[in-house]
Amino acid sequence: MAIELTDELVALEQVAWDEIQAGALTVDTAEAVWVAVAAHAEADTDTGEITCPTCQSVHALGSPP
Repeated sequence: MAIELTDELVALEQVAWDEIQAGALTVDTAEAVWVAVAAHAEADTDTGEITCPTCQSVHALGSPP
């Protein structure tokens, strides 16, 4: 099964990765990625939850980790 990502999500992930590599990930960037991932997941699921890739916990869609 392929996962299709939006151009916006890929761009946000790239910004976050660049910041991580520079040791300068900001809360604003991390939150923007989380919101975009949650919105993308919400478009693909009706459970109202997403499993966080960082902590493996289940969170309500749209809520910060």
